[in-house]
Parts: sequence; structure tokens; C-alpha cells
Amino acid sequence: MCQKNKVIGSGLIAKALSGIDFGRLTLVIASGVANSQETSNEQFLREALIVEKAIASNLQHHVIYFSTCSIDSGVTTPYIAHKINMENLVINNAISCNIFRLPQIVGIVFNNTLVSHFTKLISQNFPIKLQSRATRNLVDIRDLARVIAFLVQRNMAVGVPQNIASSTQVPVTAIVQEIASLLKQPYRTVILDEGYSQNIDISFLRTQLSPNDPLFAPSYWKVVLSHYVPLIASGM
Repeated sequence: MCQKNKVIGSGLIAKALSGIDFGRLTLVIASGVANSQETSNEQFLREALIVEKAIASNLQHHVIYFSTCSIDSGVTTPYIAHKINMENLVINNAISCNIFRLPQIVGIVFNNTLVSHFTKLISQNFPIKLQSRATRNLVDIRDLARVIAFLVQRNMAVGVPQNIASSTQVPVTAIVQEIASLLKQPYRTVILDEGYSQNIDISFLRTQLSPNDPLFAPSYWKVVLSHYVPLIASGM
């Protein structure tokens, strides 16, 4: 771990950022409410206390905090309201900070996050409930770490929440179809007439990254799936 970093959390994002030298004392807060369907005030309060304590114990550290791209979706949920409150808490208490709003981050995990969950259901031939109007945005954990390092090291977007996402919003039906194709397995779906389309503004990223950055390629999501789905499936 980089000696200048303190990392709160032990998951995918925490591990990916722990060894990066951001060029300053840095506190990475990668622990808290991860389930976007969460409604428990107890869980929301728990995260708020973790963040408040972490910042108060590291007052000289630049803080990196993770929020959700869903804030710009036009949808209001307890989880989204909580993340807005957390953004304000960090901005008001940290000496300086970067707040990164994230979509679906993909890596080698075996939990109920989107790609891992779909891979497991298809592998085990379970029916999959899909929202017909839902889209999702996929980002490789390696690209997330790369972009965060680039922005923080250059002192960009300090104190201003920014989305880190790819350029393509993908229907969940297409994601499932692609995963099944990679696994070479049939799949069963139950289609629900619900869900919403993510509309993620990445204009800031387009001004900072190369026009040829992989995140901006229309086929980026397929490249991400082709890399991770076999790895996730083999580890199940």
C-alpha cells in the first residue's frame, strides 16, 4: 500500500486504489452502503458515522469518496437521497476532496453486483428478472483506478462531484444476452415492464481524457464483459 494513502474498506475499489501514489496525503473512503436498493436509515447512519470519524481522524488528508451516477437519473430513492447527503458531508468536512459518482464497476467479484449476479444465474440456469426499460453503464475497475489517479494527481475536479463512466448506456437485456453468449449457455428471462434508462453526463471526462480513451468506444462494454465474465465464471 502506498504510504501516503489511508484506505477505509476492503472491497474491489479499495484494493484497486490502495497502491496508487496520489502525490499527497490521501484518505480513500471505499466503505459504506453499496446496495442501491437499500432503504434502511440504520445503514445510512452507519455509513455517515464511518465517514465522519474517518475525516475527523485524518484532517490533513485529501479525501476521495464514491457516490452514484444515479443522482443525475431524475429518479428519487432513499439511497440516492442518502448519497447526496454524504456528498455534502464530505465537502463540508474534508480539507479537500474528490467525489466520484460511479455506475456499475466490473471486476473479479463473486457477489450480487450486476455482472457477477447475471453470470451466476446464467451458469446455474436460473431465470433472470429483467426490467425492460433499464440500462446500465459498465466500467472496468482497472480503468476506474487509472482515471481516478489521473484526475487526483492533477488536482482536477476538487470539491465538485464528477461522473466516471463510459459513453454507452446498455440495456440490461443486451448485457444478459452478451454474458450468455460468452458462456455459450442458454438463458431464461422474466421481463418486467419497469426500470429507467441511465443518462450519465461524461462531458467533464471528455475534456480531460484523450478522444481515443477506451471509455469512449461504443464497444467498450463488450470488451469489459469479454474480459471478466470468463474469469468470474471460472471462479464460481
